Amino acid sequence: MTASRSLLAVILLAATAADVDALVFDVPSGGSKCLTEELRRGALSHASYRVAEATSAASSAVSARVAGPRGEELHLTEGVEAGEFRFEAAEDGRYTACFWTPRYLRGAIVSIDVQWTTEVRDHAGGAGSPPAVAAAKEGHIDK
Repeated sequence: MTASRSLLAVILLAATAADVDALVFDVPSGGSKCLTEELRRGALSHASYRVAEATSAASSAVSARVAGPRGEELHLTEGVEAGEFRFEAAEDGRYTACFWTPRYLRGAIVSIDVQWTTEVRDHAGGAGSPPAVAAAKEGHIDK
C-alpha cells in the first residue's frame, strides 16, 4: 500500500469512527434554515441544538421543527436557547429539521450549533452498524 493510500485509509477510518459532527450556521431574523437527511427505516437519530451566538439586536432564542417524509411532525419547540430531539425512522425517506427565529428584528442574525447523529441498524433490527453521521454536511442545508 502506498503512503497516500495509507493516509487515505487512516482519514476514512477516523471519519467513520466519529460519534458526533457539529454544524454551525446563521439564521437571519425572519428567515429559516433546514437540514435534510435521507434515512432508512429503523435508523435512530439524536440531535442537540443551541444558540451559539446572536447579534446584539437578536433574541437568543430559536424555534425548531422536525418532520418525517410525509410531513408528520416529530418535534416542535418554540423560543428556546437549546433543545434536543430523538426519533426512530418509521419509514425510508427524507427527514427535515428546520430552525427559525421566533421574532423578526431587522438585521439580526442568530448562529445555531447543531450536533446530529444517526445510528444505522442492521437488517435484524439490532445496533450492529457503527454510528453514521447525518445531516451535518453543507450540501444538506436548504435555504
